[in-house]
Amino acid sequence: MTAHEWSADPKREAAVAIARAQAELEHAVEELTRLPALDVRSIALAAHALTNFLSVTGAVVDLLIPVLREHPDRQVGTWLDGLAHATSLMSHTVSQLMNSSVGFGTTLRIEVVDLARLGERACAYYRTAAERKAVVISYRVDPDVPEVRTDRVLVAAVLDSLLSNAVQHTPRNSSITVEVRAQGEKAVCSIRDEGPVLTQEAIEFVFGAPGRGEPPRGLGLAVAKRFVDQLGGEIKCDSGPSKGVTMTLSLPSAPWRD
Repeated sequence: MTAHEWSADPKREAAVAIARAQAELEHAVEELTRLPALDVRSIALAAHALTNFLSVTGAVVDLLIPVLREHPDRQVGTWLDGLAHATSLMSHTVSQLMNSSVGFGTTLRIEVVDLARLGERACAYYRTAAERKAVVISYRVDPDVPEVRTDRVLVAAVLDSLLSNAVQHTPRNSSITVEVRAQGEKAVCSIRDEGPVLTQEAIEFVFGAPGRGEPPRGLGLAVAKRFVDQLGGEIKCDSGPSKGVTMTLSLPSAPWRD
């Protein structure tokens, strides 16, 4: 296949997506200029403004990779892979900003989101940390899993928190299983590790309000629950009887039902 044989339609779609990315970036920059300096309450707003660009950048890269897969210059594929990786790292940073904003109001940015894609990216990010402990992260997706109408950044922050805790508490030479599936009118992501068993009291403490001390799995899960509550979803924890913890995130599928 030569460069002249590429379909014009994918190129046109890419051009439209890039133009949309530029418009989103301009809007994000405008939002950022309105944020008060050194105001801790602005962290969540800044994260949302940044994600406008990151989400579109990721979508453009996803569109370009299959279109340019057969490009005669093989460096093009390398550049795109690098851009995809950089976007993933920046999205991770935004998730950390969202975690830092706990306790402050957040304006939701609702859109159609592919939960399976977010889960895949989160797993890809944490595989490096898991490999240092000889922990294998396996990822399975139900082919019929629906998209959800939700806030992309909040969901990314929740997945980040769940996987971070799973990697931290899973012992060496074991595994973490992540599964995204359909369940009725919901999309569900479950993360099962082989870490220590949690009692019912510990589970309640895990999702307790920040400031109650140091929960067995960190304050990030209390933050995650707050975010999921905002999104009209559910997060729960199951543990035992011998070992392991399963965290389950469920979100209503699109179209949004009031």
